[in-house]
Amino acid sequence: MSEPIVLDKFIEACFVDAWRLFIKDPVLYILAGLLVALISAVSLGICAGPMVVGFLELARRRQLGETVEVSEIFNGFQRFWPAALTAFLIGLAAFIGWWLLFLPGLVVAWLTMFALVSVATENTGSVNAIQRSVSLTLGQIPVTLVLFLALAIATAIGTAVVIGFLVTIPLNILVASAAFERLTVHAKQVISPPVS
Repeated sequence: MSEPIVLDKFIEACFVDAWRLFIKDPVLYILAGLLVALISAVSLGICAGPMVVGFLELARRRQLGETVEVSEIFNGFQRFWPAALTAFLIGLAAFIGWWLLFLPGLVVAWLTMFALVSVATENTGSVNAIQRSVSLTLGQIPVTLVLFLALAIATAIGTAVVIGFLVTIPLNILVASAAFERLTVHAKQVISPPVS
């Protein structure tokens, strides 16, 4: 049987993994994060999903030691429909939740925080990506809830400082990706523990 996830060590490991990747090529990630923010805003959110997917694919290739260019963030448009539909469905559900009582919107955001990572790394469609995210999130409620709150706090701090969002956007995406990867590995170990 797999070892249980230790909350503080898990959160720390996700931030450390993300920071190590970020610090290897900060200009790349800052420019890519800026493109995510700008194109998402200019397109009124329509291109947010594909831009995040492109960022995640760029980061994955960089993590594997490949040379990448910031323009490769646009490769996320090769998965435009799954990425855009995933972002739209999440945005719609979160908007309705926020409009109703605010808390349901936060719950939607928390439950779906890994959906675009699933689109990027597992090549899933929108519904499967959302289901995958909900499954991972509910499988580790304390861990994912604290991670969600930590990312929300980091975002609040980063956006409060004029240029802080330049680091916060890419770092949050990298942290979510690191958490997704760690949770996926842990879930596989629980389902089929290694034979000794």
